[in-house]
Amino acid sequence: MSYIIVTKNNQEPVSENFTQNEFHSKSSDAPNSHQVNTSIINAAQALRDFWGVPVNITSTHRTLIGNAAVGGVTNSQHRGWGAVDLQPSNSAIRPEKLTAFYEQMACKGPLYQQLKGFGIMGFGFYDSFLHLDDGTYSVAPRTVRTFWDNSSGNYGPTALTTSFMNSIPEDGNPECGDLGYTPSEATVTQYSQKKKTLIDQLFDWNGEDGIAWNSVQKVALVFSGVVLYVFLRERWKKWKM
Repeated sequence: MSYIIVTKNNQEPVSENFTQNEFHSKSSDAPNSHQVNTSIINAAQALRDFWGVPVNITSTHRTLIGNAAVGGVTNSQHRGWGAVDLQPSNSAIRPEKLTAFYEQMACKGPLYQQLKGFGIMGFGFYDSFLHLDDGTYSVAPRTVRTFWDNSSGNYGPTALTTSFMNSIPEDGNPECGDLGYTPSEATVTQYSQKKKTLIDQLFDWNGEDGIAWNSVQKVALVFSGVVLYVFLRERWKKWKM
């Protein structure tokens, strides 16, 4: 695996449209310079070319403290040197561009084939950004290509999970015409079948890119904290008496 060294605030280019600083860690305690695997630089540039618009790099390497600060799981690929979160910079056209990416992945079209060629092993879909990684973090190396979809059905009717993507021939989805995605009912995993209940959401720990908390879990955590505080306060009062 090849890599380059990136330095904070360094505006020297690492590809046609990105600089060293854009790939530097966002963690507050990150070193001034660190390595970044070329796989994710190549992947980011491929998406920039595909979308034809500026792209924000929102996360690359995370330190232990930085990963904890954003709610990252301990084995997040961001703890290594080969993970990136990114999104089209212009929020007004973001849904359109993310939909185009979704369709390329669902069809295993040219962009998917290109990213696979760069060594991308992890594909995460979210409401406003994408996660890509090469699976090289030594604590949790990926041995198979992995997909997860937390985009709430905003970009298409099918959850692009590992099981669904494995059902598609590696050279492309035969149900895709000119790369427009129109899957049959027999192969669709509908979002209406996912996370129907609060209980489902409470025990959903699908944080494969390191972002593990959903809104239901956050509410449950706050509620548990309040209950524990009240309980301890009452115990303290009784002890003082």
